[in-house]
This record gives sequence, structure tokens and C-alpha cells, in this order.
Amino acid sequence: MRLAFRTAGFRGWEAERTVEELAAIGYHGAELCLEAPDLRPETITEERCQSLRRHMDRLNIAIASVSYHGDGEPPEQRAANQLRSVQVAAWFGADVLVLNSEKAGGDREAQWSSFVEHVRKLAVAAETYGVYLAFEPEPLLLLSDTASMLALIKQVGSPRVAVNLDIGHCHITDRDVPASIRRLGRRIVHTHIEDIRDNVHQHLIPGQGNLEFKPILSALRGCGYRGYFTIDLFNLGDDAPGVARASLEALQNWR
Repeated sequence: MRLAFRTAGFRGWEAERTVEELAAIGYHGAELCLEAPDLRPETITEERCQSLRRHMDRLNIAIASVSYHGDGEPPEQRAANQLRSVQVAAWFGADVLVLNSEKAGGDREAQWSSFVEHVRKLAVAAETYGVYLAFEPEPLLLLSDTASMLALIKQVGSPRVAVNLDIGHCHITDRDVPASIRRLGRRIVHTHIEDIRDNVHQHLIPGQGNLEFKPILSALRGCGYRGYFTIDLFNLGDDAPGVARASLEALQNWR
């Protein structure tokens, strides 16, 4: 069971310092979040990616994935950065890029059609660079649940379109997380792990909410999942290392 943590939780930290801390805590990997000022897809270079990768190699901590959400950014900028992030992921030597969709609103049919066309363009780049586009369904977004994820996979028709399963999101939208895992099967190439209490979309340290982790982990193993279990927590305040440490200890109990 390979455990990782998203760097987005360490706000204000440079990437090198963050991965040093995660390695010292005992994580096997880190998800590099490109919203950070020192990792922005518009400005990061191949040399910078390779330098950080070498630093992580020395620390014996892997790149579990690269992610770019860009929530709240202007649509054109966000779309361009998503495309750029495919190349950035390849520069890092990562084979998984975690993405999401925009918020749902207005003409849903037209919005969905535009989104599918955009993902088709991303898929062409992903096929070129050998990267999986791990889309993350999330409540209130256009891509919100397992049904919409399966529809996207079918309509885009690329083997590079895959799933980042956020178990908290799935619990809120689908309720039966193990059943959703079985439906998505081997399209799941990455996971986000957190706890949820009372169906409220607030990410909690595992064990602080109502999720039953053992059936979820069993379902993931049953569908052949061998990727990272990446803790997805944010707004960690002044003690991001303490939260990361507590999360690791909690999840280790569910192996």
C-alpha cells in the first residue's frame, strides 16, 4: 500500500521543503500540485521539473502524480494550463495527471459538449506524452459522479482518459463507494483519500468522519488497483506536518 500526500496542503512552502517534510514523515510519494507559485504550469521549465525530480530521488520519495485544478481561474487560462500540464507531467516523469471540470451551470448540455471537446484535445496530448488524464468527479462540478465519469470515458473514447477516485466525493454523490469502484474498475489510476462526516463536503483526517475504509480498500484491491493512496487535505493552518503525520498514522491502521 503506497501512501502519498498532496503538496497543496502545505501552503506557502516551496516544493523542495514540502517533499523533504513528507519524506521525513514516512510517505512513499507526493502529489505535486501545480497551483503553487513555484510550480505554475505557465512558468515552470523542464529544467526545474528535472531538478525537483532529482531532489525527490535523493530523498527516496516518488512523484505519485501531478495535479492541476485551477479552480476560480478564467476559463481560457484554465483550459490552456490544463493542456500545458500534460507536458509538465511528462517533464516530471509522472504518468498520472489529476484534473477536474468546471462548475456546473447554465446550459448543461452545451457546457458538457464543450467539455468533451476539450478533453478530446487533452487526450491527444496525453497519448503523445504517455500520461493518463485522471479526472476527479466532485460534487457541484460538471463532472460530478460515477455516471458522468463513465459518460466522459465513453464519449471521448481514449484509453488515456482515466479516473482519480476521491473517496469522499464519491461517498457524497454516489453513497455506495465500493459499488462505484466496481463500476469504474481498472479506469481508476489514482485515488484521493480523506474522511467525510454527515455527508458534508469537508475533508477530514481518516478516522474523524463516517467513512468505512476497509470495504473501500478491499474493493480497490479487488479491481486490481495498485496505485497510490493520496491524502487530500487542505486548509491545514500552521501545522501541516502534524496533520500529514496524523493522516499517515491513521491510514496505516486500515491496511
